[in-house]
Amino acid sequence: MNNRIFEAYVRNYIEGRGMPVKIKIFTVLMLWLAIGLSITFGVQNTVVRIVLVCIAVGVTVHIALIKKTKVEDNQK
Repeated sequence: MNNRIFEAYVRNYIEGRGMPVKIKIFTVLMLWLAIGLSITFGVQNTVVRIVLVCIAVGVTVHIALIKKTKVEDNQK
């Protein structure tokens, strides 16, 4: 909440106001990049890889279900 870049986005999420579509897309892309790199280079265990993919799918669904807002709403 005290980050000058992400404060408005975090506050809007916590207060149930939603996220702009661009931020949703960026968030999902970064999520899958991190999970993909972890699966490829950081984890050898197949079960852990499956769990990571399940977590990524769950978070992606959660983000997709968050209400969409306009960018202007987050700048206030």
